[in-house]
Amino acid sequence: MISATDFRKGKRFDHRSTVMLEDDHSEYFSYAQMYNFSGDGMYFESDVSFRPGTQLTIKLDRPIFRAASKNYHAKVQWCKQIGDTSLQYSYGIGVKFI
Repeated sequence: MISATDFRKGKRFDHRSTVMLEDDHSEYFSYAQMYNFSGDGMYFESDVSFRPGTQLTIKLDRPIFRAASKNYHAKVQWCKQIGDTSLQYSYGIGVKFI
């Protein structure tokens, strides 16, 4: 069995940060918790589900690196309901930067 990490192009780095997610089409926004990032995307958990293909503006409360941007544009690659009801958020979401 091959794990999902075997398909990743870049190394993932752990980084916890509160993010604000804004749907570029509807301008609806919500908050989420980012857990990791790579050169081409990130993973966060949210109480809001987003359909694959949804374009988001992601605003971080603190930048990934000192000189890095606090705002990113990304497209939702996948969104899965988290089965563990003891967790704070309901959905795990993977995005790719655009």
